[in-house]
Amino acid sequence: MKLIIKIKEIDLLLFSYDKLSELYYKYLTTDEKIIKRIFKERVGRSVNLENLVKYNDKLQWLKLYWRDVQIDLRLGIMLRKK
Repeated sequence: MKLIIKIKEIDLLLFSYDKLSELYYKYLTTDEKIIKRIFKERVGRSVNLENLVKYNDKLQWLKLYWRDVQIDLRLGIMLRKK
């Protein structure tokens, strides 16, 4: 019986953590902050989105700002079909 209660408590904690992290990424941070943090962790230097000299900086800028109109149109068509 105590084991079942402990498992339910753990499930509640995991559910709460998932919901809190979802809310944080949805309302309290921006895509630019996330990209800068992840880039710094993986590459070891800050990404420079204002002066695009290095290839990786250019890729991060494209990730943030480039939108393909054709992709948006196709996605809209697919969603309407459902």
